[in-house]
Amino acid sequence: MGGLRWWPWTGSPGPESAAGEELPKARAVMDPFHVVSLAGDKLDECRRRIQRAITGRRGRAGDRLYRARRTLLTGAGLLTDAQAERLEALFADDRHAAVQAAWGVYQRLIQAYRTEEAGLGKYLMQRLIDSLRQAVPDGLEEIQTLAKTLISPELAHLVSWWMLWRAWVRSGGSGSAAVRVCPAMLMVMVR
Repeated sequence: MGGLRWWPWTGSPGPESAAGEELPKARAVMDPFHVVSLAGDKLDECRRRIQRAITGRRGRAGDRLYRARRTLLTGAGLLTDAQAERLEALFADDRHAAVQAAWGVYQRLIQAYRTEEAGLGKYLMQRLIDSLRQAVPDGLEEIQTLAKTLISPELAHLVSWWMLWRAWVRSGGSGSAAVRVCPAMLMVMVR
């Protein structure tokens, strides 16, 4: 074993700085669960910020944005008709435009990971990252923060290995792909 090449990053600053000191040559990579979780957190932060801007307080049970909090974190393809109508009514209010933009980014991220075809998933993820490289408008602080993370070189590496891993798992894990893909997916060692 030549040492650690990758270490899993969860998005928390503590482990990142500790690993950076102890493993200066290792690259941080973020697994898809944590990428989607981070995007969901940014969507929720945006929803709460807009809620406070509109009402001057935290959300309450009767507030439309508060009631939509779980629906916003549901994949667009999994929404019931009632949920889709609720979101449509929510997004009809111009004051919720930032939430709609954050929801769109979240949905594109989920779509890239859910696609059955690895090449298409990689393409969708790359398109999302490329669109975030463009200037994210003011008023979308949470998306600007998410964009900085998604644009990082570590996540560019993530796009490639995650799509390969999914293709290998869907093929039943057979063939020589296992030899090339598995060690990178486990993020553990260098030969």
